[in-house]
Amino acid sequence: MYTLVSVPHGNDIASLFELDATTLQRADCLVPRNSYVRLRHLCTNTWVTSTSIPIDTNEERPVMLKIGTCQTKEDKEAFAIVSVPLSEVRDLDFANDANKVLASTVKKLENGTITQNERRFSNYRLNIRQAQTMLLRVGDMLGFICERLPILLRKFVVINTFLCVYLARFVTKLLEDLIFFVSDVPNNGQEVLDVVIAKPNRERQKLMREQNILAQIFGILKAPFKDKGEGSMLRLEDLGDQRYAPYKYMLRLCYRVLRHSQQDYRKNQEYIAKNFCVMQSQIGYDILAEDTITALLHNNRKLLEKHITAKEIETFVNLLRRNREPRFLDYLSDLCVSNTTAIPVTQELICKFMLSPGNADILIQTKLISTQMDNPLECPVISDDIDEEEVWLYWIDSNKEPHGKAIRHLAQEAKEGTKVDLEVLTYYRYQLNLFARMCLDRQYLAINQISAQLSVDLILRCMSDESLPYDLRASFCRLMLHMHVDRDPQESVVPVRYARLWTEIPTKITIHEYDSFTDSSRNEMKRKFALTMEFVEEYLKEVVNQPFPFGDKEKNKLTFEVVHLARNLIYFGFYSFSELLRLTRTLLAILDIVQVPMSSYFERLSKFQDGDSKR
Repeated sequence: MYTLVSVPHGNDIASLFELDATTLQRADCLVPRNSYVRLRHLCTNTWVTSTSIPIDTNEERPVMLKIGTCQTKEDKEAFAIVSVPLSEVRDLDFANDANKVLASTVKKLENGTITQNERRFSNYRLNIRQAQTMLLRVGDMLGFICERLPILLRKFVVINTFLCVYLARFVTKLLEDLIFFVSDVPNNGQEVLDVVIAKPNRERQKLMREQNILAQIFGILKAPFKDKGEGSMLRLEDLGDQRYAPYKYMLRLCYRVLRHSQQDYRKNQEYIAKNFCVMQSQIGYDILAEDTITALLHNNRKLLEKHITAKEIETFVNLLRRNREPRFLDYLSDLCVSNTTAIPVTQELICKFMLSPGNADILIQTKLISTQMDNPLECPVISDDIDEEEVWLYWIDSNKEPHGKAIRHLAQEAKEGTKVDLEVLTYYRYQLNLFARMCLDRQYLAINQISAQLSVDLILRCMSDESLPYDLRASFCRLMLHMHVDRDPQESVVPVRYARLWTEIPTKITIHEYDSFTDSSRNEMKRKFALTMEFVEEYLKEVVNQPFPFGDKEKNKLTFEVVHLARNLIYFGFYSFSELLRLTRTLLAILDIVQVPMSSYFERLSKFQDGDSKR
């Protein structure tokens, strides 16, 4: 038996195979398309056959097998001739060419030499021979450099000139094209780092791995920082310098390519995770390493539990302390769950670091303050309409300066465009989202500590406060569910008991008699959440009564969370039968709004607009 191997030249006679159709044909007829054929090797007069010899022996589960040839022609060794769409051919050609260019770039980065004596200068330099080679290449493309070649060749060349001109112009453009390619999004001049994949193209993601583009991406990420005895060409700490901005942008593009290549594709996720140590070492340098890691692990529980340890959580918390940016809270929030299911191990690690006394200064504290005690002179007469308590937020900024302000005032000033207040409110909203994820699926390590500060009454005040932005109220609503509602002693009510004794089945029952069978513990919890249930019902009624209920996208976020909260309150048996019937009518009315025919919908919209014009 022979095995197939690659040959250096395509015109080698040993690479010729003859197609032998499985159907009876005349000797001079062409093999028809969409038919089955056998392949005969001309030089050895043998027939192509499959083998059980693995190719990818280094993999845990080899899936690639070698193809060989043998003397016998077997019927089962037939191949289908299938026409390949031109789009697939173009995609393959582009991926193959991109791999060659990136491989050449990686090789150039790996062969760059810098003397240790030059390390003490802020500008890294290359030797004269390398300078000549690079300048000649750059000179061919940029005419104005050609005029200055005699001067530049007598001097050393600053490395960031090479980075700005050569890498930034060619490799960066290629990386941008790769992002649009793998995202399957047309390039209409939009910001490339803001591209979002609506529906991943699995075939293009597969090409990124099979054509070794992902391998070359990691080569670009590693090569400049390799220490070859005389120090590395570049240090990660230098990326903050404006001179290296083009190279920093190129690294950001590399990580964005990785992120899009792994989205909803388990095979690529496992491949990229093999270089987890590389990505981990580059966290915190604003090149999207941490963004890629969280996206990689968020929906892959196996990888998340394997790679996220106390060290990684501590790194994210330290980045949060150093930068005070809400995106790091969002990263931690993503690490708490996988496919909407809580990861208890990660939740406990995040609780350990985020809720420790040493990190209290990076969290915003929430308190309910009595307005009567704080401002007795300003309010000598307290009317019934004035709330006697108000929610205040307290925080310590990066300069260790303490601050405190009422949440209503923060929201008002943020709405008026005050940048500092808007940043504080955004940070606080992300903090609430993190708390909700930490409490998800009854994680009592988080619930017991956070609930001491954020009581049912405090959260309800913020949920129902119309002066607060909708997204913040939605975050409070989500926290109410996961911290106070979905916890002991609540248990889901079984709607129907299929196995019952005849003696337990009454001959006659009314709605009020049915409600009397609920136990006392549930009645006690119902009293605790009575105001919450009232808010849910009143809010949903307000949604139904609006002429244009779903026109505000921000308010829709709150509506979704309120409906989700109502669903869980129903499942836990908080509503009596009569109350449930009343709430069901409201929910059905919302569904009627969604399913209303377009003509009547626009009629309602026109009435709404007419009402505004009359005002």
